[in-house]
Amino acid sequence: SLAGLAPARAVMGRLETALAPAGSGRWIERAVQLRLVFGALASKAPADVLAGANALAVKADNGGWELCQFRDAVLLPSGAWALTGLLRGQAGTEAEALAGAGIGARAVLLNAAVTQAAFDANGRGLAFDWQAGPEANLPDTENFTAQNLVITARGLKSLSPVHLRAKRQGGDILFTWIRRTRLGGDSWEGEVPLSEQSERYRLTVYDGANPVRSVETTTPSYAYMAADIAEDFGGPIASGVIIFAVAQLSDAAGEGAEARGSVALT
Repeated sequence: SLAGLAPARAVMGRLETALAPAGSGRWIERAVQLRLVFGALASKAPADVLAGANALAVKADNGGWELCQFRDAVLLPSGAWALTGLLRGQAGTEAEALAGAGIGARAVLLNAAVTQAAFDANGRGLAFDWQAGPEANLPDTENFTAQNLVITARGLKSLSPVHLRAKRQGGDILFTWIRRTRLGGDSWEGEVPLSEQSERYRLTVYDGANPVRSVETTTPSYAYMAADIAEDFGGPIASGVIIFAVAQLSDAAGEGAEARGSVALT
């Protein structure tokens, strides 16, 4: 029987050491220290972490929340927890991982006590008033705080593409990339499912920090013609690199996370 089990409680705290900017897709053994307000943490086997265990939401320096997972949790004599075996930038939060998080940043363990508010997709872009406070108090007491937040449908936005490449073809340049998916992407066989009504991308070419061309394409590639290059750069690109960014577009959630890089021309 589950009648005697206590309900899960939120496990929250603040970083006591900075969470340095990092990329995703690899184990990071550098420790970060976290002091909890309540609760405890536990180490998990690597297979459990890869299956979703020990997920921690950390307030990043860019204002967003990074989803970070940890494998090992050790209670230090100081009372803080040392976390190692980190997986950074999970669930499409690569930009937040690259921003990092400073000392004092808030962190919340995503356990059974943390639930997700459900909204219709049509609520995207609408502002709502939120209140938070002790369960035993009424919302109109001074123990509650209020904030106005806009629904962004972040969980529906497309993940950033990967493996950005640029190849010279005579005077033209062929950009290519590989899309990712939020649905059914765990198989190693063939290309991942589209998970959108249609396949669309927005590609932006930069001259330094300045965007010089933005186009939409329905395939994970774009031929940057010599005439357009001359118009944007005043002639052929002499250097061995080009800066471009690409984001997948969703009919339901708009533009997804952007992948941007200085890519070597091959």
